[in-house]
Parts: sequence; structure tokens; C-alpha cells
Amino acid sequence: MMLLNLMFCSVLIILVTAESQIPKNDPWKVSPQVNRDENGNTNAGIEVERKGDKHDVEAGWKKVVRGPNKSKPTWHVGGTIRYRRSPKEPWEVSPKVNRDENGNTNAEIEVKRKGEQHDVEAGWKKVVRGPNKAKPTWHVGGTIRYRRSPKEPWEVSPKVNRDENGNTNAEIEVKRKGEQHDVEAGWKKVVRGPNKAKPTWHVGGTIRYRRSPKEPWEVSPKVNRDENGNTNAEIEVKRKGDKHDVEAGWNKVVRGPNKAKPTWHVGGTIRYRRSPKEPWEVSPKVNRDENGNTNAEIEVKRKGDKHDVEAGWKKVVRGPNKAKPTWHVGGTIRYRRSPKEPWEVSPKVNRDENGNTNAEIEVKRKGEQHDVEAGWKKVVRGPNKSKPTWHVGGTIRYRRSPKQPWEISPQANRDENGNTNAGVEVKRKGDKHDVEAGWNKVVRGPNKAKPTWHVGGTLRFKRSIESQN
Repeated sequence: MMLLNLMFCSVLIILVTAESQIPKNDPWKVSPQVNRDENGNTNAGIEVERKGDKHDVEAGWKKVVRGPNKSKPTWHVGGTIRYRRSPKEPWEVSPKVNRDENGNTNAEIEVKRKGEQHDVEAGWKKVVRGPNKAKPTWHVGGTIRYRRSPKEPWEVSPKVNRDENGNTNAEIEVKRKGEQHDVEAGWKKVVRGPNKAKPTWHVGGTIRYRRSPKEPWEVSPKVNRDENGNTNAEIEVKRKGDKHDVEAGWNKVVRGPNKAKPTWHVGGTIRYRRSPKEPWEVSPKVNRDENGNTNAEIEVKRKGDKHDVEAGWKKVVRGPNKAKPTWHVGGTIRYRRSPKEPWEVSPKVNRDENGNTNAEIEVKRKGEQHDVEAGWKKVVRGPNKSKPTWHVGGTIRYRRSPKQPWEISPQANRDENGNTNAGVEVKRKGDKHDVEAGWNKVVRGPNKAKPTWHVGGTLRFKRSIESQN
């Protein structure tokens, strides 16, 4: 109980400090909300926030006030205090107390500092009251940077923590990112507790071979030992160029209980430029997966000013899951009645893994005063052939001022279960307050039910130094 009182005192200090020292541009935000959900519950809640230069405050309350799940409220109070010993590297202390849905009162505190040469991070968390009351968990760690050159420091990050199962875990990570090569290594072990075990580790990096200053080859070998006692080896090779990309890799469990044949992949992208801005991209790829299947695929893409094209083909060409290919063809056509607000029509046809041929079309337009979006989709052939699904909607903006319009977004659709759904959303974002409301109902079909709705917003209270004087 003394600990809980201490946490409350810490939070109250934040609130008192925030109330007495509020600069111009740090408003309080109060966001009430009420909604009715699909289960017939009426929910009420409120959130209070303030983000400042020296401290932040965050609090909230939520309750099911009516309905089958009516229960006691949940709440949370917390914040962050920044102690600045230098203008660039403050310490951040963040206490927090909350009551969850299970009736537990939780207390925690986090301490952080990010500096140029080292970072520090520590935390403590405990269920101080309630049915899940237990011993605390904690963690302590950080990062030390050894700079042999001003641009490429080594980072050493040790860490120790105690988890919810009573295990004490220790780990260390070492990293370095350079212009010509990267290095990454790590070690992790449960040093004490019921899950004490052998350590896991990993060592790897990337080497860049530059045949030109802009398009280096990257070779990334890696070795690690996982939690199951397997030693894994892999290598990745990549190159990204102006006219083509290359990517290949190999992976194998070389020792341990899951020792198996390697997996691999080879692929890339070739760009055919008929104009400097709109190249065709052809991307073939072949790989061998963990199940012994050899997969082949190819993707073709082109993005243009007036239209886009996208097509692909994929097949298991050898192995236990050998099957017929899947494919897709589609694109987007833009009809410009004005230079800024084109209509986009995007037809698409594909064959999926279940042997179904699917057809769909999407129509979109985004404008200054209104948006339109509609679509239609159907399984036209195959074992899952069925009635089409569709949707129609949009947004209308009523501008009472040039910066803060009201947005009204009606929508109707037919889903895969045969339900016709209707809804409308109303939004406005302003300088001093936001408003958001909505209504949604299954108006026809097997899941026809009462509507759901929500109403809420945010108020910003600005107490500036000028108003106090």
C-alpha cells in the first residue's frame, strides 16, 4: 500500500508541476467518447493528455455504463518528467498506475536517457493489488558507443531483466554500421530460474563490394544457435542498380535436432526503359522451401502517369506440393477531367490456389471537395463460385472555413455472408477541438441487427503565460 501511495504521489507531482508551469504551446487535450458496440453495451470513456517540454501527463477512465457486460471502470494515470543536466540529453522518469479489466491495480516506472556516447534504460513493474498480485518484474540495460571514427561507432548493449515466470535473463548485443561493412553479434541466456538453459547466440554482418560508387554488391553471412539447440548458417547476396536488381540466398540447419537440407532463393528485377520515367519491371524468382518444393514465379509491373499494369505467375514446379499455377492480371487507368483530380479505374483478374477465377474492379476519385470509392468482386469460376460483393462510399467536405472542413462519409456494401451494411462517419479536425461520430448497421441479411454508433471528440485548453499575466 505504501508503494501504491508513492506512485500516486509521483503522478500528483507531475500534475501540480504541469498546472503551475504551462507554456504557450502545450495545451491540455480532453477527449470524451460514448459508443454502442455490437454486443449491445454502451461504453463511456475520457482521456486527458498533455505533452510538454519538461513533462507529459496522461490519464483516462473507461466504463461499460449499460448492457450485458456492465462492470466496474478501468483507469490509468501516468506521465513523464525530464531532468535536464544538459540541453540535449535529459533523463526521463515515467511513473504509471492503472486498474485493468480483471480488477488488478498495476504500478510501474520507466527510466530512460539517450545520449551521444551512451543510453540507459531501466524499469520496474508490479501488480500491487488484485487477483493476479505477484512478484515484480524489472529490467536494466543500455548502450555504450566506442567511436574509433566520428561516423562509425561500435555499439555494445548489455541488458538484464526478470520476467513474469521468475527467470533472470542476461544478454548482450554488439553492432557496428559502416560504409563498407556492418557487424552484428549477440548472446542471450536464462542465468537463473525455472527456464534456465544453454545460451543462444548469433554472429553476422554485411560486406559491400563497390564496382561503382552507387551500386555495391552486399554479401551478408550469418551463423546462430537457436533455443532448440540448432546451429543455423545462412548467406544473402544483394545488389540494387539503376537497370536491374539481384537477390539470392542460402539457409541451412548445419547441426542440431532439426538438421535438414538447405533452402535457397534466386531472383531479381530487370527494368526496360521506353521512357526515362516509366520503366517496365520484370522480376523472375526461383526458390526451394522447407518442404522440399521448388517454386518459380515472375512479376511484371509498370507505373505510369495515365495507367499502371501489374501481372504475375507462380507455380510449384517440383516437390510434394506440385500443383497448377496461380496468376493475376490487373492495372489502373486514370481519366483526367482536371489535372489534379483524376478518376482511377482498376480492373483485376486472378486464379488462386483453390482453383477459383476471381474478377474485381475498383473505381476511385480523390478531390478537394469530395471523394468517391466503389468496387465489385466475384468468384466467376471454380469451387467457391458465389454471388458478388460490392461497396459504394465517399466523403463530402463542407467548408465553413478554408482550413477546417466537416467531412461526411456515407458507405454501403454487401459482404461475403450476404449482408448489406450501411454506415456514415462525420469528422472535423480543428485548431481548438475535434469532433468524430459514426453510425453503422446491417440493414439486410442473415446478421441483421441493431445499429452501433459512437460519438466523441477532443478539446484543447491552452493556458498561456500571457493569459495568466
